[in-house]
Amino acid sequence: SIYLSSKTQMLYIAHRLNENVVLMIASDVSALYRDHKQQLTYAAIVCSIGLLLAVVIAMLIAGELTKPLRSLVYSANALRDGDRTITLPRPRNDEIGALASAFGAMAEAVDKREQELADQAEKKQELIDALAHEMRTPLTSIVGAARLIQKNPEHIGKMSDMIVREAMRLSAMDNDLMR
Repeated sequence: SIYLSSKTQMLYIAHRLNENVVLMIASDVSALYRDHKQQLTYAAIVCSIGLLLAVVIAMLIAGELTKPLRSLVYSANALRDGDRTITLPRPRNDEIGALASAFGAMAEAVDKREQELADQAEKKQELIDALAHEMRTPLTSIVGAARLIQKNPEHIGKMSDMIVREAMRLSAMDNDLMR
């Protein structure tokens, strides 16, 4: 039978040679324990260095993979803040490239829609300006006729007719606009 003592760092081997004789061998194996402890220390150091290297490499790879996404986030924030000089990441044939293309199309659609809204606002302002100009003439006539009646009541009949005509003209303009 074999017995290994970790406390005394000894290996004991007992072998029965015959019924009366037992051969006992005792060996000092402390060097084995020392080597084992040293190998465990080296293994822990190598594993720690390997783990550190793996983390650094993973961070570098993740940084490279997410660079286009960070660029898209920057571009989205710039577009939100009104900066139209955004630059998108260079075209790629993967999901990030598809996202960049969709983002570019969205930016173009936003620009186009803003231009359409600006054109509509300009046309609306032109219409309001024209309407104000057209309404000014009848209103001026009505105000002038009312002042003439105030100063000279003898023209009341003629001026009343003109006031009615101009008021009907304003009413017709209103009806035209409501259609």
